[in-house]
Amino acid sequence: MKHWIWTGYAPGAGHAFAEDQEGLTQPQLEAILFGRPIAEPLPETRVTKLSAGKLPDVMGSAFYALLVTDAVRAVLEEHAGKVVQFLPAKVKGKRAAYWALNATGQAKAMDRAKSKFKAWSDGEGIESVRHLALKVPASAPALFHLAEIPQVLVVSDALKEALEAASKSPGDFESPGEWRLGFFEDEV
Repeated sequence: MKHWIWTGYAPGAGHAFAEDQEGLTQPQLEAILFGRPIAEPLPETRVTKLSAGKLPDVMGSAFYALLVTDAVRAVLEEHAGKVVQFLPAKVKGKRAAYWALNATGQAKAMDRAKSKFKAWSDGEGIESVRHLALKVPASAPALFHLAEIPQVLVVSDALKEALEAASKSPGDFESPGEWRLGFFEDEV
């Protein structure tokens, strides 16, 4: 089964981007980044600064969370219900309802032998990636954080297709082999 890297739209891509928020604490933001559940009662986040652009169904943010509409939430609940939390989100000055997605699924799926990457000097993390190859275990959920690079969200092909069918602005999907992280000396 094919998998994709899923992100919100980058600033300047024609869609709004959430630049700042109030309501989530640093530990809660880290939970979203690393895919850990947040304890009930779930906090509400308020987007206090928004870049120019159309409001998409999947909005990227500077604070790790994808902000999703009810339509996208319904798709995620259907395809990945056991590994998602939705925190209420409001966008200052806008009527549209959003939810901050906390994807709590994780999988070790990076094929280190086929990927081209540079590890941090301590060997504990990945500093940069030129080519990402995945070897997704059959037990992986339809939506998960890549355990080796936690800020990366991976979706199954079936979930990607369902998101695209439900929305005209479902975020960006990038083939793992085309996705990059950081810079390489020969490219600077």
